[in-house]
Amino acid sequence: MKRNGLSYRARTTTASQRVPEDALLAAQKFWKFIFEHRDIVVQTTTGPAPLYPPSSIGNCDETPLFYEYPSKRTIESVGAKNIPVMSFGGDKTKCTVLLSALADGTKLPPFVIFQLKTGRVLPRVPPGIHVKCTYQAAGVCDTRTYLEWCEKVWLPYVVRGGGVFAKPKLLFLIADAYRSHYGPEVKKMASENQILLGIVPSGMTKYLQPLDVCIMKPFKDYVKRQYNEWLLRDPDPNDFTARGNRRSPPREILIEWVHNAWEQVSPNLIRKSFLVTGISCSKSGS
Repeated sequence: MKRNGLSYRARTTTASQRVPEDALLAAQKFWKFIFEHRDIVVQTTTGPAPLYPPSSIGNCDETPLFYEYPSKRTIESVGAKNIPVMSFGGDKTKCTVLLSALADGTKLPPFVIFQLKTGRVLPRVPPGIHVKCTYQAAGVCDTRTYLEWCEKVWLPYVVRGGGVFAKPKLLFLIADAYRSHYGPEVKKMASENQILLGIVPSGMTKYLQPLDVCIMKPFKDYVKRQYNEWLLRDPDPNDFTARGNRRSPPREILIEWVHNAWEQVSPNLIRKSFLVTGISCSKSGS
């Protein structure tokens, strides 16, 4: 390759998150808000207890999942500034997965938002797969789908403790500054269900959001591993289009990948993610 002016190059990308100039001040304000509410102690029948124990502090975050994961590296000319990578087109088709977990290591069912205009064609969730699904025209999490996630995942599994008639408890929900996470409708829902909203400052999710710091990368790596195994299996004639291109995996298979990848994430890693972001550690940093 060297003789022909070629080298093994990584695909270029322009996506990046800007860190605000007052990053340290923004982090301090965020931690101050967390500590002021987290460290409140109330009297119970068994003695003093924190108002928001680790089982009541949660974080949610969205991540896109694509139907194809082409290699990030290819052979290209030495000195080339733009490094394109060929694909079948599935890397442009995506869905959104909303993951959520608690500071004590509890994992809640994943919530998959498919890029569909109607819910009549939603895939059937296979038995034993603990994944909730919905639809949105662009496949993103807007206010409607976020409230639907609260109704299908957050309220049944956390506020009501898994039972519809269970007594509600106080909850601390931490999310990033995406507009669908703190709009008027979301604030109304939170007020009605005794949920305190904590918003991570813009540009600071890679430092302060537990799922973004420790969980999303291994989760997506597990999904990509399953995609590669599916790609290398013996293909079926129906896996190809008339032009010979590989079809994207069915939505039902994508749901299984999400379920399996979430199962691989350990509760210890989730607890660690809340510690390293300063949410569940002591004020001294321990």
